[in-house]
Amino acid sequence: MHSGCKKIAHIGGVLNLTTTSHRLQGYLDALKQNNLPINEDYIIHASGFSHQDGMEPAKLLLQLKNTPDAIFGVNDRIAIAAMFTAKKLNLRIPEDVSIIGFDDEPQSSYFTPALTSVRQPSYGIGMLSARILLKHIKENENPTTGFRYEVFKTELIIRSSSREI
Repeated sequence: MHSGCKKIAHIGGVLNLTTTSHRLQGYLDALKQNNLPINEDYIIHASGFSHQDGMEPAKLLLQLKNTPDAIFGVNDRIAIAAMFTAKKLNLRIPEDVSIIGFDDEPQSSYFTPALTSVRQPSYGIGMLSARILLKHIKENENPTTGFRYEVFKTELIIRSSSREI
């Protein structure tokens, strides 16, 4: 959005998973906060989270009459599939379409162009999860009861798959 993109698409994952719904809600919230329209044609879900699962949704988006100028993938594998698809369609990244992923997987920086991605604090998430589990074990609690909602700060790792103004 800060790069001038106005037509931002979202490739989500499996619909009934909280990861998918939370990232979709984040996408929708970001569009609203930046006064950008929500185009239902730009919201599509993959059948899974693998590279292969992202190919067809990316192709559908990139062959729309009014193509998006940016694609946000629910994870890096989906975003990398969008990069491969864009290249097959002779689109330039980021000149024709910016592509951004989520997870900042190590291999994301090795592609050409290197993938811009949202990094989450995996270590901190793991530490908190272990603490909660150990507390349940120590106190002999049923870990399936109750619900705890935690928000972690993420970081946008800007690489060459997204354009700059």
